[in-house]
Amino acid sequence: FIRVAIPVSEIDIISDQLKRLLLVSLFFTFILTIIIGSSAFVFVSQPIKEISTVAKAIAMGNYSRRASYTANDELGELARSINFMSEQIHYQIEEVISSKSRFEVVLLSMHEGTMVVDQNGTIILMNEVLKKLFRVDANPVGRKPLEVIRNIDIQEIIDQMFSSRNSVASREIMIHFDREQTLQVSAAPVLREKKMDGAVLVFHDITELRRI
Repeated sequence: FIRVAIPVSEIDIISDQLKRLLLVSLFFTFILTIIIGSSAFVFVSQPIKEISTVAKAIAMGNYSRRASYTANDELGELARSINFMSEQIHYQIEEVISSKSRFEVVLLSMHEGTMVVDQNGTIILMNEVLKKLFRVDANPVGRKPLEVIRNIDIQEIIDQMFSSRNSVASREIMIHFDREQTLQVSAAPVLREKKMDGAVLVFHDITELRRI
């Protein structure tokens, strides 16, 4: 028989050493886990923050912003979709502005007096010919025609246009400034998707024609 033994006190020392080693290992493992988790969070959240920033910039009207994240994952697909949406919105707005500019150039360059009102009957455009004809000095945009021109006949033409819907109105009116003038006022509706979005009024000076 061979009997081998060590004192119980030495076993306690070894046990304490193992406990300390285990606690230290757990502590460093916890710290390492936090570091790795934080790094992973930053790595994953950075593209989300970038996409969110780009989306906010687009919402504020900055259509030149683009998301640079191009990975082949869900976030990459979202970034590409936002970039495409920004390009399409920018293109559509440029088209609208270009069409509006061409429309305004045509109306403003007409030799006849021209006025455009919106769906509420508020002036959105008046060319210089009409301003000179009615002695309009202040900016007429955003005001009712009666406030600017002070002619009840013109206001009645516009009211008739909006009450009858989609019909053309025409009337002769008289104005008196330096001399008596006869104007032929023609009004036509502006339609958008079969709904009345405003009206265009054209003023022809037929004073000489009437005199003849």
